[in-house]
Amino acid sequence: MTEIVKTWQEQTAELGKTYPWVQVFENKGAAMGCSNPHPHGQIWANSFLPNEAEREDRLQKEYFAEQKSPMLVDYVQRELADGSRTVVETEHWLAVVPYWAAWPFETLLLPKAHVLRITDLTDAPAQRFGSGVEKADQSL
Repeated sequence: MTEIVKTWQEQTAELGKTYPWVQVFENKGAAMGCSNPHPHGQIWANSFLPNEAEREDRLQKEYFAEQKSPMLVDYVQRELADGSRTVVETEHWLAVVPYWAAWPFETLLLPKAHVLRITDLTDAPAQRFGSGVEKADQSL
């Protein structure tokens, strides 16, 4: 899994030079209604920021300006306190089914400490990220 995460980082860095939006995700294939029947990963890169991503970015910046804390770090703390949507928890990562989940098997893997993008992860946190992805996938 470490090599996969390293590939995600490399692809995100490479594509990010040209495209403002790079999205890495795992797909459960037929279980998700996907035309590709087996589980697989994908990387999307767009020349524009999708509306939803732009909105999320704007709202997170507004939240930070008001709260002086990153929204997703605060969200992790709320999910840890609640515990009902936790799929996997490791020392540095939390996987939850977000309360807004729209897809079967939708899982959000969040760092417990602030990380802006996957390319900012150093080797040890990246390995732990890969372990978190693997554990979350096995839980589903």
